[in-house]
Amino acid sequence: MDSTLEELKEISLRRQDQDRVAIREKARDIVKLTSLMSKYFDKSLIQSGNTIEEVKNIKSELEDLDLSKQSNREVGILQSKIIDTVFKLENSMEENKTELIQNQTDFNNLHKTIEKLQKDIHKK
Repeated sequence: MDSTLEELKEISLRRQDQDRVAIREKARDIVKLTSLMSKYFDKSLIQSGNTIEEVKNIKSELEDLDLSKQSNREVGILQSKIIDTVFKLENSMEENKTELIQNQTDFNNLHKTIEKLQKDIHKK
């Protein structure tokens, strides 16, 4: 009976070691994944900022467009509609950028927590 108990303890210890190795590897892979995602969050924010600036420039050019008196009435209406559409697009992009920044912050906090847990796992 003692030998069976010792054998069960040994099997249990080996299983614990195997589980620790698996958890460490999974944690390391999660850190790799979250690091990559963080890089893409940064890239998306930069691109978003550039695109918003481009939209602002287009809106500004549309507003500054000097139309002749002959076409001001008909084309002016179209110009106003386009400016309104670009303005809505700009606002939508600003909202998306704000949401992206919040998601990036949340994601970075998650990434830090995962890294901390990974360090804790290695200590055991």
